[in-house]
Amino acid sequence: MGYQTEFVGAFAVMPPLTADEVAFLRRFAETRHGDGLPSRWCHWEATGEGNVIRWNGGPQFYEPEKWIAYLISHFLLPGHVVNGAVDARGEEAGDVWRLVVTDNVVTVRANGWEYGPITEATPDRTPGIYQNPECWPDDQVSPLDENRSAG
Repeated sequence: MGYQTEFVGAFAVMPPLTADEVAFLRRFAETRHGDGLPSRWCHWEATGEGNVIRWNGGPQFYEPEKWIAYLISHFLLPGHVVNGAVDARGEEAGDVWRLVVTDNVVTVRANGWEYGPITEATPDRTPGIYQNPECWPDDQVSPLDENRSAG
């Protein structure tokens, strides 16, 4: 069994995607991917109205920050602007972070730090670097992690 992370929030897309673009992204999210892409599954999908991209609830969503960067650079540019934030919480204590897209630029915020810009070519992150509270000084607390306090 793989590691599970839950995602809450969404990314706004302007102008909204067409019906064909929405359908394409849904099929893309249902397709297993091979080498050269961030991971096997992309669990970001567009809503029916085409104005939002959100997590589709799929299991074991690895490299979600690279996937949203990939979708923006390969399918949404030029022509669409993506903005929004998604909070992520993994199975382990302290595994909380925020994925932020501002005018198509992807960053990750965790424990008071910001990483980015993120692209699909960003080197793989060290396992647990965003999530593991032991990786951070005591005074660097994620605003997303209500279970951890400073000092």
